[in-house]
Amino acid sequence: MPVPEVVLSELRAAGAGKSSLRAEGRVTYFGEKGRVRLKAVILGERPGHFRIETLSPFEQPVDVMACDGARLWLLSGDRLREGPATPENIARLLPLPLYPEEVVDVLLGGVPSGDRFHATQVEAAEGGLWRLHLAGTHGERAQLLVDPVAKMVRRLALLDSEGNDRVTVDFGDFAVPEGSADGREMPQEIVVKLPGRDFDVTIKLTKAQVDVALDPTLFRITPPAGVPLEALDSPGVQVR
Repeated sequence: MPVPEVVLSELRAAGAGKSSLRAEGRVTYFGEKGRVRLKAVILGERPGHFRIETLSPFEQPVDVMACDGARLWLLSGDRLREGPATPENIARLLPLPLYPEEVVDVLLGGVPSGDRFHATQVEAAEGGLWRLHLAGTHGERAQLLVDPVAKMVRRLALLDSEGNDRVTVDFGDFAVPEGSADGREMPQEIVVKLPGRDFDVTIKLTKAQVDVALDPTLFRITPPAGVPLEALDSPGVQVR
């Protein structure tokens, strides 16, 4: 098997050609209250800027989360909260307790582009795939299921302290998005599961465009008239 860091470097090089994403889509939540389907508008820009708007069947905003890489805004109805862009705060809307740049990495194909993770081991997996083991700077552990030929991630798993899956992200329905200069495919379906909570979210992208110019103001939310700005403090939830 190849050197683990070489595998990770090759994945990063293959995914480096996509700097931003604009897409419409559909978000399906399934949990204790059953299944909920919402339309969505999704924007992402490296390293850590993103905006996700969920819409009702009547095209009315349900939740809007915007992040400029350092600060996070969450608009729900007539309530706007702002706080640090911590994994705990991001997990209020997305079941992904990740840092902002890692959320963008997931939207653009799942390859960790930052330096928080380093590769420790690579081994053969089913179907000719490779399993790449990663270790984080704060003791986090993760695994990538990698297609060694296409240089793409098929699955991302964040592990708990005992090595069990805490969060899994499966990537599927690969296609070449509009605007792709290198002609490389990216996933149009992202399935996030929290095994311990019996909760999952499926994001299906449509009309995906990459390397588009995005207005920086989209990654902040100005309080609408009559809506006070509240503090958004990181809750005490487990993220590792």
